[in-house]
Amino acid sequence: MSRLSLLAALLGCLLCACQPVDTTGLDEAMQGYLDSIHDLNPGLTLRYMPRTDKWHFISYRKGNSKIVSAPFFTYQETQTQFDRRGGLWTALFSGTDDYHYTDRIAAHPTVRYWDHDPGDLTYRIPARDGVSYVTWRKEGDGWVISAIGDDAP
Repeated sequence: MSRLSLLAALLGCLLCACQPVDTTGLDEAMQGYLDSIHDLNPGLTLRYMPRTDKWHFISYRKGNSKIVSAPFFTYQETQTQFDRRGGLWTALFSGTDDYHYTDRIAAHPTVRYWDHDPGDLTYRIPARDGVSYVTWRKEGDGWVISAIGDDAP
């Protein structure tokens, strides 16, 4: 491939990457997710999980932000975890003696408490409050969760 062809291909990729993402409905999806966690409603939370691909749950160590675990889940695995009150259900809805994700959501109950730049697909709590984020992607006509990241003791 000539240098000119390579440069043209690279420029084309950069232009595609710079196109703004249509995020219509994303704030509403994030708010629905927050409400589902706050209301302890796993059935509603499932509405925001992808049916055609896996999503990522990334757990960080509080204080140093090192990844402790980072499993992927399918929709069916997520539903099974919720139905059986497995580890994922505990992480999102129940918590441990030291930490409750629901408390973090209660402290950041609406999208206005989460940092989010226009066109960005990730919502983050303010850094002073720790590591917690939700990244979204399009699936069909709606938004689904691509990744949830959170730190815990």
